[in-house]
Amino acid sequence: MEVERKNDRPETNRRASVMASTLPTSNPNSLSLSQLAAVSVPLSLLRSGQLLAITPDSQGGLLLDKGFYTDLVLPGAAVGGVFDLNCKAIRVIGTVQFYAPESRADRTIAYQKRMASQNLLKQIVSEPAPLSRADRIIYFLTRKFGSEEMQQMPMEWIAKLVGIMPKTVRLFWHRHQLATVKKLEDRSPQLQAVRAC
Repeated sequence: MEVERKNDRPETNRRASVMASTLPTSNPNSLSLSQLAAVSVPLSLLRSGQLLAITPDSQGGLLLDKGFYTDLVLPGAAVGGVFDLNCKAIRVIGTVQFYAPESRADRTIAYQKRMASQNLLKQIVSEPAPLSRADRIIYFLTRKFGSEEMQQMPMEWIAKLVGIMPKTVRLFWHRHQLATVKKLEDRSPQLQAVRAC
């Protein structure tokens, strides 16, 4: 397990870094709150109402399973506090660092970033066609976090981000992968020469 504490800042801005691949879990796609206590103090405070934020320079984010829906928390956004008292499980995407915003200005910025994450999802959800929502969320997540991270995300959680069926997400994820492979093949002169034969 790799939990890294950085003390290069004053004690009030303690940071904790967690990598998804190192979290102890029987299911690699999710981390229950009971397992969080063993990972790091800031994550264990999620349900207690403690307000944290993901550092703006983090290279990842969080998927928070709330039962009937999933929240996406991007870098710079607040996590915990009153937002996440009903969180059932967490999926860490990439590497995430947390800090406790101490000043009113820091908390305001973290709240604004969390609302921006919600507004981004709202724009995708406002699309009336489920197929369009699937296409847009897969495109966004792949651009934001990369294909490798996207492959490890639970399709059920992605579906709950935008209110669609998991099989729709799987269908569009498969379609996205095929389109990516085709683009790579079209760019490769060696493969074009083989096709010409």
